[in-house]
Amino acid sequence: MNSDRPTTLYGSLVVPTADAANDPNIVRDCQVVDALLRKLIGDSPELSADEAYELIKTRMKRVCVFQWDKMTMWKA
Repeated sequence: MNSDRPTTLYGSLVVPTADAANDPNIVRDCQVVDALLRKLIGDSPELSADEAYELIKTRMKRVCVFQWDKMTMWKA
């Protein structure tokens, strides 16, 4: 299985990578980033989901210690 392939997380845009899918801390972090992503997309509809994700990631790295390498955008 490709570890870069995200797992399903019930409609979330941000999901843990396959190797982190069973880590409750990563799942929680994904849910937090997903909520921020949805808010940003709602407030800034000119941004694509990928652009909004990268913007959040850039801004959040300054204040949060998320394990970004264990999160990814869901790609159907």
